[in-house]
Amino acid sequence: MKRLGIYNNKGGVGKSTLTANLGAGLALKLGYKTLILDLDSQRDSSKSLGVLDVERAINDIFEQEEARRKGRVVANEVKLKDCIIYNVRENLDVLTNRGLKDIESYIKETRRYDLVFGKMLIDLEKMDYGCIVIDCGPSQTSINDAILSYVDCIMVPIQTEAASVEAIGNVYEYLTMLDLPSSKVKFIVPNMFDSRLLDAKRNLVRIHEYFKNHTHVVITEPIQRKVKITEAGAHGKSTFEHDRKAASQFSKVVESVAEYLKP
Repeated sequence: MKRLGIYNNKGGVGKSTLTANLGAGLALKLGYKTLILDLDSQRDSSKSLGVLDVERAINDIFEQEEARRKGRVVANEVKLKDCIIYNVRENLDVLTNRGLKDIESYIKETRRYDLVFGKMLIDLEKMDYGCIVIDCGPSQTSINDAILSYVDCIMVPIQTEAASVEAIGNVYEYLTMLDLPSSKVKFIVPNMFDSRLLDAKRNLVRIHEYFKNHTHVVITEPIQRKVKITEAGAHGKSTFEHDRKAASQFSKVVESVAEYLKP
């Protein structure tokens, strides 16, 4: 089981849309048993797949552990498997959140933040997931400290605009601050690309230039701006269910990750 975090500390780069469509593509197109773990407070990757209000969420696991930490007896123990929404699509499950305040608080009070998700999600090791795709919030938080320590690799979507390209180095600075290897960054996804714009083409070149010496990094083909991509999420669908041309924008990303998942 591989754990892939989708992260950029700049918002508005299409991170949640990428999460939902990568998870759906792995599950529907290639048959990988996939779990999307939504740890962005906006929950857009969940909403993009039609997951709205939920009875159980990852919060229940953290609230339970917080009660234990304070010496309280936990009756009617909640298991991680009880919090997962199964069969959102064929081969695709979702574990979402009900807000991050209590999770953030728990992690801040924990000495070893780098071990938190390994402990909280230990039961996933017993399940048959081929891949866990984690949607991270766009900032440097205690939760993201813990997530980036937990994942095997990181996918960074970068909007093909100057401000987004110029912020690439912030991701590596964050990893350095956490004492994590830069090699965790495995995939770069140029996103919201408009081939009609000279500026977008220049910024795509800049992305390739920035990573020319990062031989372990896979730069996927750019994902073009498409109204149908936004439209799919608004209807609670992945592009693979909504529009063939929109889905084709994510196919190469899905194939690159599938190559990485091979044993």
